[in-house]
Amino acid sequence: MKRLLIAAALIVFANTPQAMASDDAAEAAERWRDVAAAIFGERPIEDGSGILKLTTPETTMNAALVPITVELIGNRKVVAVSVVIDNNPSPLAGTFRLGPAFAPDALKMRVRINEFTLVHAVAETDDGKLHAVARYVKAAGGCSAPSATASADVMARIGKMQLRRERSADASLVPTQLLISHPNFSGMQQNPTTGDYTPARYLERLSVNVGGIKAFDLDTGISMSEDPAISFTYIAKGNGDVDVQAQDSSAAEFSQHFNALQ
Repeated sequence: MKRLLIAAALIVFANTPQAMASDDAAEAAERWRDVAAAIFGERPIEDGSGILKLTTPETTMNAALVPITVELIGNRKVVAVSVVIDNNPSPLAGTFRLGPAFAPDALKMRVRINEFTLVHAVAETDDGKLHAVARYVKAAGGCSAPSATASADVMARIGKMQLRRERSADASLVPTQLLISHPNFSGMQQNPTTGDYTPARYLERLSVNVGGIKAFDLDTGISMSEDPAISFTYIAKGNGDVDVQAQDSSAAEFSQHFNALQ
């Protein structure tokens, strides 16, 4: 199993637009083997190039706000999508468990990247199989980068949400961006004045329901950026109202109700 996973990983890396040197690719394959085993156990992971497409910048100056897009392509039914940042201290940026109110289009999010790394998107199809694609991103320092907002302001608005929606040609499909105010402290950020580390406090769970029907549940952690922004398209189910619930690592709970788009 170990050899098969490494061989499959090397094939994936060779087909990324930013092909790596062979020694680096072998080391990255070993790292992916360990990370994949920790997250997915011994489940086989197949090439996912016909099921999903991962878009990232090749390099970025702001490693604390790296945009990630996962597009669902092809005809396979995808029930879950995970974004894994192989070299991060906490590699699993998020697992989206998709529901009937999720339109199989694309997911966009912003993540932190701590050092040059492969980023994997892993889809689980309805037959229980896993499929992965990868991109190499040159960015560093995102997990320890200080908050962009003063701590007093951060805590004053923690948990507040916005839902930005667009109209589409098909009124039942609603392109949406969900924004949540939360510092997502990683535990690796130092106070520039005192030198003390800010204790970790980050979003752990998020759920979005439309008309009482699940769009997605998200399990996440410190690799998600400060003030998470998640873009997706939902299907206007039931009365079309949107309910968002979230919980962070301090057990604080946040929720907000949004009326249907008129």
